[in-house]
Amino acid sequence: MIRELKWHDKRWVYADKPTWEEIEKLVENYGIHPVVAEELTHPSLRPKVDKFQNFIYLILHFPVFDHEKRTSLGSEIDFIVGEDFLITVRYDQDGALTEFFNELELDKDELARLFSGGVGMVFYQLLTRLYDYALRELDHIKLKIDAIDDKLAAREDEATIQEIFFLRRDILNFRRAIKPHETVVASLASHGLNFFGKEMEPYLKDIIGEYYKVWNLLENHKETVEALYDTNISFISMRSNEIMKRLTLMAFVTFPLTLIAAIFSMNITPHQFFGSPYDFLIVLSVIIASVLFMLIFFKRRKWF
Repeated sequence: MIRELKWHDKRWVYADKPTWEEIEKLVENYGIHPVVAEELTHPSLRPKVDKFQNFIYLILHFPVFDHEKRTSLGSEIDFIVGEDFLITVRYDQDGALTEFFNELELDKDELARLFSGGVGMVFYQLLTRLYDYALRELDHIKLKIDAIDDKLAAREDEATIQEIFFLRRDILNFRRAIKPHETVVASLASHGLNFFGKEMEPYLKDIIGEYYKVWNLLENHKETVEALYDTNISFISMRSNEIMKRLTLMAFVTFPLTLIAAIFSMNITPHQFFGSPYDFLIVLSVIIASVLFMLIFFKRRKWF
């Protein structure tokens, strides 16, 4: 599907999962290189930026959270930026791109304000909006980190370890989508300076800054989750050690009692230990005395 915004001789073409016939029409109307036309027919695995004679071609993947899979997935957007036209092509869900296009479609004054600064300014505002959306996508990670922190305080270990697993996978996929932007936006600043002119230099540098905002916050979340993971593992290890210590003490206390009971139950001579009406009380007293002795001994050694 092709949608279009126009202001005088400048335009923004928004292609949502375009067909081959629609791509051919774009090639014919805007002089798109055949190599780029081939790229537009299918999603690309990696981001890149290329400068052609009459336009800059840019591919970026922006992370979008998938609620069914419980993780962030890279959503590809292709940009073709010319002197008087901007073409965006998307293949997956991306709320920020559609949201920005719809806003300009409804607000003609904002449309005129942006396009009056040139297509480069529209492109800058669009990338800024996409990186701002990526920051908002990180909000769900922050909320999950806070929830996991509360569960750690409540010692809900089993539920916490599952949540940490999904969160670590989410952060990993987010990193896989956003990390390649570093070299791409740096190359974009170089190509864009030659293509748009010196007046776009501060805006191109600002795009790099927007990327680093997302990356630094993501790294902060990653370090926090790793710390929570280590803390949870420590809690589980401490609990396991406490359980093993108690089981060991129980076994250590039970073994001598079992041995004493076995000795007194043997039907052998001499019989001076047996036959008394107080046999049971004697055995019971020995067992109780042994237990108390071992408990006092363990307590003084601070084994429990």
